[in-house]
Amino acid sequence: MKLIKLSTIIPRREFSNKLYELNTETLEWRRLRPDHVVRQRDEPDRPSIRDKAAMVHYNNALWVFAGWGTRIDITQHNSRFMPDSSHEFVGWNNELWRFDLGTMSWSAPRCSGVTPSPRAAHTFTMCSKNRAVLFGGRTREGRVCDLYILHFDTLHWEGPIATDIGPEPRSLHTCTLLHDDKVLLLGGMNSKGDSVLAQWVLSTDPKPAWTKVSLCDERACARTWHTTVAHPVSRDCTELLVFGGSPDNIWLPDHKYWANMTRFFYGVKPLFELCLDCLCSHGEENCPEFAEDISTRKRLLAAQAEASDAETMKVFEMDNMRPTSAS
Repeated sequence: MKLIKLSTIIPRREFSNKLYELNTETLEWRRLRPDHVVRQRDEPDRPSIRDKAAMVHYNNALWVFAGWGTRIDITQHNSRFMPDSSHEFVGWNNELWRFDLGTMSWSAPRCSGVTPSPRAAHTFTMCSKNRAVLFGGRTREGRVCDLYILHFDTLHWEGPIATDIGPEPRSLHTCTLLHDDKVLLLGGMNSKGDSVLAQWVLSTDPKPAWTKVSLCDERACARTWHTTVAHPVSRDCTELLVFGGSPDNIWLPDHKYWANMTRFFYGVKPLFELCLDCLCSHGEENCPEFAEDISTRKRLLAAQAEASDAETMKVFEMDNMRPTSAS
């Protein structure tokens, strides 16, 4: 298995546009260098340097949308650069880029429909075999909660999509695909700079709709700039792991970061997991064949309980970093 990362920011707050691949079997990193580019006349040949972009994998290619970075003088077809009101040389863009993993080349797809506005710190998440959902982020006007769907088969943007109810504006959140093609929205920073408590699930069939849920302890899942990973354990259940992030306004001095990993389930919890929970609560002396599983579960529960204590959070020293309006 291989994981691919778009390196968007490096030390000293210098922006980047490099791609790196991690081989999870050998634990070796390598940089993906484009062999050539496919470009239109008078258009850029690769993404500009940026951070807080979002990326999905579809049809052996990486699709990168938007981000915050240095000024773009030449933009793609139907894309824009919105400079920061306080600094004209940095700002937001809404470029869509495709990196073909077979030919190792960048190209700029031309899409129909309404292109989402320039933004950063948003999410771009596959929601079916040929669709990806774009939600939220930070624009020049502030944090947003708009919703779009990109149809890869027709290269058409659907949106902005209106729903009866939905989440508040936010950025630096996570949207994670679940086993039933729904998307779980967790955390993020709201317009006041606070970490969001409410949890939502988005269904896209037959039409997009949000449902407010409570899958994990709000205090444990109310965090900003975290990571959420999904593992489908059955046709009816997804295991979710949430790591890192901050419960505080990340631009305040002496804010803290979570050092723990929170684990919970969406859907019908597997019988084996229910049995382990029961044995951990009532003793395992009569089940020696599951002793190793029970011991592992107890260590996990103990670690989660310890790390959930506010005193175990790590204080993040701001050093020379300063807040930017991109988040």
